[in-house]
Amino acid sequence: MSAAVLLWCAGFVLASWPSWGPLMLVDDLSASTGVHGLVVAAIAAGALLCKRPESVRIQPRTVFITILLFLAWSGCSLFWTTAGDQRAAVGYWGVAAAEVLGVALLARRADPAAGCVRFAEGLVAGATVLSLVAIFRFGTDAGRLGDAMVLHPNLVAHWAAIGIMTCAALITSRSSMRLVYGIAGLFLTCVVVSTFSKTVMLALPIAMAAFLAVLFRRRAAWLTGLGVMVTAFVIAAQNGAVDYLSDYMAAQGRLETLSGRTILWDETWQQITAAKWLGHGFMSFRDQVPQIFTVRLVHAHNELLNIWFALGAIGVVIVAAIYAVALWQVVAAIRNRRTDIAGLTLALWVFCVIRGLTEASPTTIVLPLPMLVILSTWAQCRVSEQLPPSRITALRPLVV
Repeated sequence: MSAAVLLWCAGFVLASWPSWGPLMLVDDLSASTGVHGLVVAAIAAGALLCKRPESVRIQPRTVFITILLFLAWSGCSLFWTTAGDQRAAVGYWGVAAAEVLGVALLARRADPAAGCVRFAEGLVAGATVLSLVAIFRFGTDAGRLGDAMVLHPNLVAHWAAIGIMTCAALITSRSSMRLVYGIAGLFLTCVVVSTFSKTVMLALPIAMAAFLAVLFRRRAAWLTGLGVMVTAFVIAAQNGAVDYLSDYMAAQGRLETLSGRTILWDETWQQITAAKWLGHGFMSFRDQVPQIFTVRLVHAHNELLNIWFALGAIGVVIVAAIYAVALWQVVAAIRNRRTDIAGLTLALWVFCVIRGLTEASPTTIVLPLPMLVILSTWAQCRVSEQLPPSRITALRPLVV
């Protein structure tokens, strides 16, 4: 199996793995997590067996070094973590590290142009599968697409939004498959609006505006952005949006509201002051912070507070460096005349920064690290190095 095929699989796994438990008719996220770990290990093992072409570039060192620092510091924090199940914490860290390192190794052993496109195609396919599972397995829960305990609407919206931005980049770079990616993008837009994820619905238009600002001369980019905004407006105008907003206003003080999260943030900060520099350790939040709501809290619903709580001020500095390096990749892509990748990178950066104001990741950061590795590699490929359209296929990993 070629490295490009494995990269398609890696992109698919990254976006779709939370849906695997419901696909197996097991309404437990731990089932998805277990299978996810096995698949990531298999992809990482396959990466070791792939041969490296002589002409392949190496990922930008600054990107890889900052990510390695983050993984290393997270791993070190396992020695003092207050997580209730330390073996589970080690397992989650191992999966996160294997996912990043596997993608990095594959990116070095695949043709940059073909491999990165495959990863993007796989991610769109994975986001589509995740959305379909949410639709047909759970439908709407209290007016929102998904399930609050198994496949949270915010999680579905997160990957659907990233899928939309990826579709926009593929539309501008792959003229032969614009219709396919356009349909996928509009479908994922419907999914985002159906989840009524407030932060995503705020972050996505701003991120798409950043995307359009970079590609202001591309007609396809403007048509994509217009299609996303019109679709979102039409769906949001339905009665479901009014009903949900009414319920939201009546639920002040609960976790899903801003007033409820300020209570959580205050409690988190009080805990941070006890371990400002080193933090409480990897995945310590869910066992360290008092459970003040009816649902179990696994992160601080704010990325800065969540990283500071778990990894201390040192972790905050490392994560800030990752975001700074990610933003610099926009410049690198523009220098190589890859405005499509520059637009996608900037859109993803803006989206994740806004998302991080009210959300966080229990294990890593909101910005998907495997995707950052791919974008930094793709940014180095000049337009002349891209494969001709006849060799690119959408959502099909077996033709290389």
